[in-house]
Order: sequence, then structure tokens, then C-alpha cells
Amino acid sequence: MAETGHGATHLIGRDAPLRRLTRFLGSPGGSGVALVTGPGGMGKSTLLHALADVASTRGVRVGWGVAGEWEGASPLWPWYDALT
Repeated sequence: MAETGHGATHLIGRDAPLRRLTRFLGSPGGSGVALVTGPGGMGKSTLLHALADVASTRGVRVGWGVAGEWEGASPLWPWYDALT
């Protein structure tokens, strides 16, 4: 499998979700939020790395947050992570 700029591999079976997310990059208004959820190991990070690669070719800045995996982690941690 070939690598993308962020170290993610090419997507297998994720073309439709990547197309839907890529549409947000061209949306008018200049900003937006997309939430990607699901069980561990299903390819969320790989999908987002592929989206970040597409965004960088279009000059769009992308940030994301990851839920804390430690006991007592705040449910707001992904927002803090994404915005700082």
C-alpha cells in the first residue's frame, strides 16, 4: 500500500466517506465541523489523515481532537485537543 503525506495508507472501502468529507472542504463560509465516530480499529484515523492530505493540497487547515483514553478524561478533551 502506498503512503500518503501523513503516513496514512490508501483507503480500502472508504471512498464514499472520504468524498462526503471532502465536500466540506469546498463549502462556502470558510469553516465547519465534521464528527467521525466509531469503534476502535475501523479506520477513522486513516480516513482523517487522507482528508488532511486532500485539504493540504487545497490550502485548507485541518485540526482534530482525540478522546482521552485515561480514567476520568473529560468528554470535552477532543475539543480542547482540536482547538489548541
